[in-house]
Amino acid sequence: MTKRCCECKNVKPIEEFAINRSKPDGVASMCKACKKIYNQTYYAATKERHKAGRAASRDRLKEIAQRNVHEYLRCHPCPARSFGFHPLAAFADHGAAGSGEALAIVLRSGNAGSNTAAEHVEAARLALAQLPRRLPIVAACCSMWPSRRPRGRAR
Repeated sequence: MTKRCCECKNVKPIEEFAINRSKPDGVASMCKACKKIYNQTYYAATKERHKAGRAASRDRLKEIAQRNVHEYLRCHPCPARSFGFHPLAAFADHGAAGSGEALAIVLRSGNAGSNTAAEHVEAARLALAQLPRRLPIVAACCSMWPSRRPRGRAR
């Protein structure tokens, strides 16, 4: 079975066309070779706009994650009057010029030990669930103290 490509106008075997179930014949109107060239040209023409959009989205999501953590800490004070919550966070850094976007934050009590393996495993599991499966992954977990200290004396 053959089909004519709408871009190069050549008649090609049906196997050289991508599947598109919305079309009446079930295949795309442009052959895979022409579609690849089209995608490369489009990406080259809009590369900066896409990078700016990804950066804006990354910054927005980072701000939302920080706001959610601060809101949670504000609404759930620590009854033991310790240092509040001892969050355990996992971030994606994407190499040397990384953005540091938050993938997972596990909130723990203020007196939680920094080397509690079960919570590190849970944070890593939650973080890995956020990443695409096709990427190679190098993982590390680190615990951190909140930036604000309690007011008054510790009891």
